[in-house]
Amino acid sequence: MGHGVAAAPDSTPRANAVLAAGCDVCSGWGSVITPRGLHELCPDCQPHSDQSHSGSGIASREV
Repeated sequence: MGHGVAAAPDSTPRANAVLAAGCDVCSGWGSVITPRGLHELCPDCQPHSDQSHSGSGIASREV
C-alpha cells in the first residue's frame, strides 16, 4: 500500500500584522524579500525573526 508524500511546509513566514503596522522596513507587511528572493520575517518588527541569519541583505533600522 502506497503512502502519499507529506506536504512541504509553507515557505512564506507568517507575520504578526499588529506588530507590522506602521513599520518602515517592511511597509506594514511583516516580512521582507531578501536579495536572493526569499521571504523572511521583518527583522525590525517581528520578534521571532531569525536575527542570526547572516547574509540576508536586510539591515535592521537603528533607533
